[in-house]
Amino acid sequence: MLKNIIFILVTFSLLFSSINIYSNPENIEGYKKFGLYPENQYQKKYLLNKKWEIKIGEKGKWMPVHIPSSFDNGNKNETVYYRSSFSLPNLNKNKHYKLLFYGINNSANIKINNNFVESHNSGFTSFEIDLNRNILNNNGSNEILIEVNNQLTAKSTIPLLMNVNGFKNYGGIYREVYLVETGIVSVSDSDINYKFTDSYKKAKIEITASIKDYNYINISELDSSEYKTDIFSFVEIVDKFDKSVYKSGESLFELLRHGEKNIKFKITLKKPNLWSPDNPYLYTVKIYTGTIEKGKRDTTSIYQYNFGLKSLVTSGGKLFLNGKQLFLQGVSRHNERLDMGNSLTYETVRYEVEKIKNMGSNIIHSNYVPPHPYYLDLCDKYGIFILQGIPIIGMPSDFSENKLLKELALSNLSEMINRDKHHPSIFAWGLGKQYNTFSLKSLDFIMDLKDLAKSLTPNIFTYIETKLTPLIEYYRVTDLTIIKLPDLGTDETIKKISNIAKDNIILVNNIGKEIKPGNEKGFLDPHSEPAQAKHIINNIKMIKKEESINGFIVDSFTDRISDVPLLIKYNTGNIYGINDGLVDFKEKNRISYIAAESMFKNRKAPTLNQGEYKHKKTNFFFILGITVTLTLLFLIKREHYLKNNIIRTFKNSSAFYIDIRDRRITQDWQSFVIALFSAIGISSTLSSMFFTYRFSSKFDYLLTLIFRNNVIKEFVIELIWRPYLFVIVGVVAYFILIFLVSIYIKFSGYIFKAKYSISNLFILISWSGAVYLIFLPFSALFIRIITPVTIIMIIITFMILAVLQWIRIIQVMVVIYKTSLRKVVLINLGSAIVLAFLFIYYLNYNYSAYSYLKYFFNVILKN
Repeated sequence: MLKNIIFILVTFSLLFSSINIYSNPENIEGYKKFGLYPENQYQKKYLLNKKWEIKIGEKGKWMPVHIPSSFDNGNKNETVYYRSSFSLPNLNKNKHYKLLFYGINNSANIKINNNFVESHNSGFTSFEIDLNRNILNNNGSNEILIEVNNQLTAKSTIPLLMNVNGFKNYGGIYREVYLVETGIVSVSDSDINYKFTDSYKKAKIEITASIKDYNYINISELDSSEYKTDIFSFVEIVDKFDKSVYKSGESLFELLRHGEKNIKFKITLKKPNLWSPDNPYLYTVKIYTGTIEKGKRDTTSIYQYNFGLKSLVTSGGKLFLNGKQLFLQGVSRHNERLDMGNSLTYETVRYEVEKIKNMGSNIIHSNYVPPHPYYLDLCDKYGIFILQGIPIIGMPSDFSENKLLKELALSNLSEMINRDKHHPSIFAWGLGKQYNTFSLKSLDFIMDLKDLAKSLTPNIFTYIETKLTPLIEYYRVTDLTIIKLPDLGTDETIKKISNIAKDNIILVNNIGKEIKPGNEKGFLDPHSEPAQAKHIINNIKMIKKEESINGFIVDSFTDRISDVPLLIKYNTGNIYGINDGLVDFKEKNRISYIAAESMFKNRKAPTLNQGEYKHKKTNFFFILGITVTLTLLFLIKREHYLKNNIIRTFKNSSAFYIDIRDRRITQDWQSFVIALFSAIGISSTLSSMFFTYRFSSKFDYLLTLIFRNNVIKEFVIELIWRPYLFVIVGVVAYFILIFLVSIYIKFSGYIFKAKYSISNLFILISWSGAVYLIFLPFSALFIRIITPVTIIMIIITFMILAVLQWIRIIQVMVVIYKTSLRKVVLINLGSAIVLAFLFIYYLNYNYSAYSYLKYFFNVILKN
């Protein structure tokens, strides 16, 4: 008992607990040639990762921290502040400076020298800020202050408020910050398009460079057309050995101050080397830009990036890469580790990519969090495709007309594409997952995203991820579709997917299975690691038999962390851990990694131990139900007045309540027994029902909708898995409810000038709940006969008894107030309507409960 009390106290104390801060102190000076703005003789990147401080809330104390840094604040709505300082190196009027942020989650307000300069609301995309020298200390230190908030909402942030299928929403400056030095005239953006002729013997390439003049204006100056600069620019393409294979002629033009012009270069490359997973050949394009003054040319910048030449098309429901049919097989990945948050080290990233490549994978699903630019560089280098999307997960169809949400989605998509469009490893842009594809309302939302993606990158595919749906429109709105396999995938389900894939490009996801870490008892135990391996082997074999399916994704490569506590993970020791990875949190291979590798490489599958498994059953409910029922029968037989009072409360309740009112019945212990046994009946029945569904992800989803506070849900999970504690808390809650109803009746009585003590009201309300005694004998047997039908019967019975108790409470009020039934009904009905309205308004305003409840019934409950 003491342990349970301590647990309850600790649980509620966590409501006020501090946040966890993760920091990545890795030395990454040697990686500045990778990612955005790789260094060259005209372009420098200065890493701003030291001398940062962090504080929690406005009244917090500043503490030193190393960037990258992420934090886990348990979804508390509290702003976290970061501050640092930087100086402009080698100040030169012919140089332009910008701050480059690889990732800040989720929203950030940035001030420099106490001047607001930028607000950014896309937590998983990189962004940059051109520095205006009018607010800078050119010869001294510049202070930078960043306000970060990772609070998600139910309908106005991307991602939306997480559910059981979401990822951990860490906040913070979780990726690097750079000060970038470029030429005062330099390339701000570039596009590259190409097509092949003569059976891939020639590649006709068009490179577009947006060249901008970054000359700043002194406050005392007037900007006018008198400020013109003569510009030259040319393009060079080098191969993987840094040997020049093409060099264009110069393009000459003029730029006004702050002017920008698009310059096109058309190139024909003979005998091009093609990029593929088997031969990931990379070229580098270098765009030279400079100024001409009095006939003298001065090169100011080189803008460069890697690219690969590939032909990726569809025909007859098949994928073709460089003229050969392509079958995709890969894994999904998640951007987090237990001891790092989402501030992963370069070493961790490289190890992951190399390991995925070595197991035979040719594609990685990034799970709607754009990976670090270095991750994409490695995929380009090693030859692994990437499915990369924006984090729209589980959006109810009611939100499809939400203008703010659509603008955020379009902004996220635009930033992601503009950052990563040159990478040959990009296979397709993801436009969201788990939409309500059982209704056509989400279709226009997806089409708007697709139109934007195609306008920016016409030759790169788009996709969504969905459950198996009868609405064929969702398989055609994008270039390809990832269908999520039900948790219990069957041969029949895969055949249905195969029929859809005859006319559509289809990949299958959710090949994996969640398990209990360290459980190696054999595959007969559904929560064991061998069961996960067998599940993967069987699913991949079934998919490979169906020639129309274009590939599959094993979810996932590593274990991951949920943003909400998970009911089904209680017995694993970490209710936030999602243990479906081929490797665990410590990056140790499971038997499922070897199984997946054997399937990828068409080798013989490993021999798996069958083991033995017996489903554990609890006798708690049977023992409790029988014991309490026999105790009640014993008391009824022994205590004549108790027997008579029970009969009277059902046979003639009004007369019985009058006797209590007039204190002709004063045996308080009987009232306590009735209330106690009624509470046990209710609690035991509910507990047995919840305990039966403790492994149901659908029930877990519903719990999350009801209990949005993580600490409260943790407490509920503990109760569900520990029935005896559920019953104890249920009994206490029932008595508190009786007390609250008694207070309500007492204060309502002032309307009728009726005064009555709370103790006697407590007795009356206790007897009104005697209707629940019927649950006592059934609670002993319910868990043994539980089915969806019996669940519905119990719910209906409970609702009927609740209505019956409410009628009996009205009878109590009529007796107490000595007034008409009509007046009492009107008062209760009015109170109920007001309370229900306020409650529903609160849930709908803060959590869009109605929309998510519809989503639950329309999507989650469907396989």
